[in-house]
Amino acid sequence: MDTTLSSVVVADVFEEGSGVPASLQRLGARVVVEPLSAGDYRISGGALIERKTVADLHGSLGRGRLWSQIGRIRDEAVLPFLFVEGADIDDGPCHPNAIRGCLLAVADLGVAGDPHQPLTGAQGKGRSKTAFTTLKIAVLAPMPSASVNTATAVKPGFFPSIRKP
Repeated sequence: MDTTLSSVVVADVFEEGSGVPASLQRLGARVVVEPLSAGDYRISGGALIERKTVADLHGSLGRGRLWSQIGRIRDEAVLPFLFVEGADIDDGPCHPNAIRGCLLAVADLGVAGDPHQPLTGAQGKGRSKTAFTTLKIAVLAPMPSASVNTATAVKPGFFPSIRKP
């Protein structure tokens, strides 16, 4: 499967230790590491991703830092995303209702979540799913009116499990 991309995924310098940039490179993405003023990953086409572990989400919410981060990615991106990695979204000091309310408010502000990490946080493979979803965004975001049919026409074989209409 050829996943070499014409677009570049720019990872913030603080993300190098997460392993996500290395996973993206193994998946075939071109990754550049540089300081970003907002978000953790920038993709041509206007996508900006803020990545949080469950512990970081709880900490950022508790310290009041989350809302300024969300504001910055909304201001700078056409397609802002918040990805939360972890097995249990309630695993932290914030009340479960506070976390759910926070994520609903983020969505209400127009920031999309990672469809592979549902609100329940039941998925435990955060970093690998973050890398794969980021790669999908890198394939789709640069395309005007992107769709699965357009993506498979441009990158045949990239989505091998797509059912034909």
